[in-house]
Amino acid sequence: MNYKSPTYNAFRETFSLEERKTKYQNYKLKYPSKVPMIIQRKHKCYQIFLDRPEVLLEEESTGAVLMQKLQEQLKEKSLNSHSFYIFCTTDENKYVTFPLEEKLKYIAEKYKDKEDEFLYLRYDYQDTFG
Repeated sequence: MNYKSPTYNAFRETFSLEERKTKYQNYKLKYPSKVPMIIQRKHKCYQIFLDRPEVLLEEESTGAVLMQKLQEQLKEKSLNSHSFYIFCTTDENKYVTFPLEEKLKYIAEKYKDKEDEFLYLRYDYQDTFG
């Protein structure tokens, strides 16, 4: 069986624009105080995949809270010898370093997708020595 979970494909490739818009609207109706995000690993990153790319966190949480939660989920594959990074995806498909000190609602306002309104993030790591 050659099954790959949707996490292996880009979320935008797996779901149509209408499906993504519907998912976003459903999340906002059910959880109005949370920020719907899509978090996937960056291309050529060999870290494990998250179980689900869709993540919801409180608007008032900071980027540091998200960083901590991701590190906890990815801990099984030994982040001990790696520096971990999160990037926001801009409209021009460029990556910007994720601001850890800002609240998620401000990050989402600045970087969310204009079409489906999800905040798209990518994670990666860098080997460290020591």
